[in-house]
Amino acid sequence: RGLDVSQEAAVATPHAANLEARLAARALGALAGQLLVEDIRCPENQPVKALLERLLTPQISKLLRNARPEELLTALNQNTETATKIWTTDMREELLALTDRVCTQRTDEDGNAVVSLETELGRVGEFKFARLQKELQVGSVYLRLFVSQPNINEIDDPAQLATDLLEHLASHPPLPHTADPAAATEENDEDSNVSVVVRALKALLNVGVGTRDVLAEPGAAVKLLPLLEASLDSCSFTTGLEIWRSLSSFKDFSATLAKEPIVLWRLLRRISISPPVPEPVWSMVEGLCSTNDMVQCLVRCGGILVFLGLLVGNAKMSPAFSGRQGAAHVVSRLLRDPISGPTVSALFVRFLPESFVTSLRDEPMGAVEKFDGEHETPAMIWGANLRKLLRVSLTEQLDAYAAQGGDGHEWSVAYDFKVRYPEIEAELCIGGIYVRLFLKEPTYDLKDPLGFLEQLMLRWIGDSEAQNPANAAEAATDGSAAIVASGSGDTLTAITSAIVYLLKVRAPLTDQIAKWGYVPRIIELLTRALDNELLGTPAVSCLRLIHQIVERAVCVESLIACPQGVLHQILRMLRPTLSRDTAFIIEAIKKLYSSKDSHGYTTLIESALGTGLPTFLVDGVLENPELANVVDPAASKVHTVALLKLLAADPVFGNEINVALDGNPAWRKYKTQSHDLFLTADQKVDYFLTDGNADAPQLLTWSGHAAQTTAPAARLEADKSQAAAAAIPAPAPTPTPAPTPAPALPPAPVPQPSAAA
Repeated sequence: RGLDVSQEAAVATPHAANLEARLAARALGALAGQLLVEDIRCPENQPVKALLERLLTPQISKLLRNARPEELLTALNQNTETATKIWTTDMREELLALTDRVCTQRTDEDGNAVVSLETELGRVGEFKFARLQKELQVGSVYLRLFVSQPNINEIDDPAQLATDLLEHLASHPPLPHTADPAAATEENDEDSNVSVVVRALKALLNVGVGTRDVLAEPGAAVKLLPLLEASLDSCSFTTGLEIWRSLSSFKDFSATLAKEPIVLWRLLRRISISPPVPEPVWSMVEGLCSTNDMVQCLVRCGGILVFLGLLVGNAKMSPAFSGRQGAAHVVSRLLRDPISGPTVSALFVRFLPESFVTSLRDEPMGAVEKFDGEHETPAMIWGANLRKLLRVSLTEQLDAYAAQGGDGHEWSVAYDFKVRYPEIEAELCIGGIYVRLFLKEPTYDLKDPLGFLEQLMLRWIGDSEAQNPANAAEAATDGSAAIVASGSGDTLTAITSAIVYLLKVRAPLTDQIAKWGYVPRIIELLTRALDNELLGTPAVSCLRLIHQIVERAVCVESLIACPQGVLHQILRMLRPTLSRDTAFIIEAIKKLYSSKDSHGYTTLIESALGTGLPTFLVDGVLENPELANVVDPAASKVHTVALLKLLAADPVFGNEINVALDGNPAWRKYKTQSHDLFLTADQKVDYFLTDGNADAPQLLTWSGHAAQTTAPAARLEADKSQAAAAAIPAPAPTPTPAPTPAPALPPAPVPQPSAAA
């Protein structure tokens, strides 16, 4: 532009103008040190290079490095608008006007046309194209155009752009949600620079390769966190949340965040206070908790207590239902994790009952309603008093942490801390089920009946071994005999009742008793109890299980295989003196012999003949004067006659048994009678499950060779009690005269398993 008029006329032809433009482009490239031509390559001149980037825009100025300037000249004569290049005819005219003005001002006061570089550059000043005045440019990218049409093909280094965007956010964060609305500026507007930067970062994350790695680097999370602290109705928050959700599934990001507990604690504080965050935030938090590093960080810095505080409605946290529900889902996710679940569960059971923790893990959707409700079911005991205890204890822990700074530093609950719930600690809880309430409602829909049975049997074996040790001398030393005598076998009795109820309602589970190998243990414990004359709860518990499991063929086969002889051991409870529970014992034998399809059934018949069972049943039971002293003599006769007819009908040994019976004159008056007509529905139930009165007679008081019973009036009182479901033995009563037959008992509050039961 320094030519005079005559010179301009000389280059007016297109060919000459093109030649001058090509030479000028190469000269500019050489001056800036950008031209990549060996023979005229010059050192980089940063001031000139920066000036050319301002005058030609960064993307076009890069074309000065080409030895052939055609691409540069073409770009300067086109209208282009892309994310990395904006050039229009207006900008070209604006640049020409600038060069004319500078050339006019170049001559100094002395008439010299040569000036210093500093003077020349100073005349350009802070020149900026009017077209680019409102364009937000980060690095070499125009963000508005990039957001409208994301395309990384023209971006030289997407990872560097991501870094530049993060730095811009760090220096220009959005207004926090706590800011005064009157002070709102353009940062809150969707068209503000901050919003454009956030949308550009989101677009780059969607299409850029390696952007996630940049955002997962240490220090990146703290620059992204202000997006979640912005006003909930701002574009910065909405788009920022999308960025966080995209990164939450990236394990490297979660692992990096776990190493920055201060940032994590700021995040937890934001989601726990008002205004409540929307549901997608909780989905993002749940995604972040997918790594073990994050879970361990939450445990170390007290983050788990924040979730618990939200769930229970801590007074200092947001009371919004959505927040409490979101916290419940996050906690459920932590509890279900196979790696971190045990650690989180161990912490939660120090605050919540185990049954509630289990429910929270399996059913997060209804956790808040369940927490706020009143419950007394076999699976849960919860109410207003327990909620109050929990909130007070949790508030104390959170306040203790806040007193130490509450900024994410390591902190843990005292090793001996545990919220005490007196109402729950008084209950017998096995496998997460409260036995007392289960006995009241045995048809309750258990989530894991098989697991409950397994836990019951383990506890039953343990309690039985404690009351019936293998070494009788040890029993006298460690006080086991005193336990039985004092009537503290209530727990074993309740456990036995729970097992019986569970098997009555869910009969197929009975097969598991045999598969787990418990049948021989039951017979072993029964034999040991009889040998040690522990004929109270230890022996009765075994008998009750036998009475129930003989309804399944697989268990009968296991009983037959026991070397102690199941029939021999049961008959020991009837000899030499009839037990007061004779009807129950004989019914168990009858059910045993009703399983004719069991393998080894012939062995049972042979055992009956070997023990003289037919003769004993007639002379020792039906014709025994002591029969009037047992519970329900009528039922005893009915079951005895039915058992004798069952034995006599055996296809192999039936004739032999009939000959023996026909030779007994006493049998004639029972042979042709159908005594089932005399057995009412009340007499067909397991009275151990219905007789729960503390004064009711129990087999616990029967020891040695004499059966001691209490007044039969206790049975009448038991009929009036609807609350007692477990067969709780009474303290050792005083002997009384032989009672008259007890009246019939009410049916158990469960479906009857069979007519024989």
